[in-house]
Amino acid sequence: MMMSFSGNGLDRASEHRADPAWIAAQRAQALILPLWQLKVLVHEDRAARLEPHLCETLAGPGAARELRLRAAVVALSAADAAGPLRTLAFDENTPVKLRADAADALAGFGADPAGLARLARSASAPARVRVTAARALPPDEAAALLTDIATGDPRLATRIAAINVLDLIDEPAAGELFGRLVRDRRVGSLRRRAVLLAYRDLLADEDAARLPGNPLRLLLHDPARLLSRPRASAT
Repeated sequence: MMMSFSGNGLDRASEHRADPAWIAAQRAQALILPLWQLKVLVHEDRAARLEPHLCETLAGPGAARELRLRAAVVALSAADAAGPLRTLAFDENTPVKLRADAADALAGFGADPAGLARLARSASAPARVRVTAARALPPDEAAALLTDIATGDPRLATRIAAINVLDLIDEPAAGELFGRLVRDRRVGSLRRRAVLLAYRDLLADEDAARLPGNPLRLLLHDPARLLSRPRASAT
């Protein structure tokens, strides 16, 4: 019985693997051989080889928005290169949704917390971007920022995003704010019904107990009226 990868002449360079300078030098001149389940990617009857900075290139301007984000995420997860995601998150010329998604990915990987904290504190940054970057702030500071955005931003999607992130930090506060949002008659009734149906898990327990058992009935009644009903009694 032969053990895979044993008995061959491959130099695995074990003594260099913990040397960042050596790894950086190899990466600068290396080609990547993509494998999936030990199968080699083939292109035109030959093994495909990728340049080491391909993801950084695909994450740059000119590529499709989704491709830029995916390439930047791969660059960080596979090559520990946070630069492409930082560029997307901090570039003022990048579309807001893409910046927010990049900041969210950075926060999810725990990368560049100091930079994300500065972004969250920047009054000139779009609110949607500050919301995702707020995860890098101390809890009390993050909760204060998210509460301000959830109660003061004119865009419904941004308010919901702020409440979603706040839910990770202070669930009761998020539930209270969501209850206030779906009761806010300044927002159209149909929009509030759709929001309540999609995000009802954000409701505080007391509000959730007032809702009908059939979720589709939420579309038939104004949320403000539903949530003003007496609390359902236990049976």
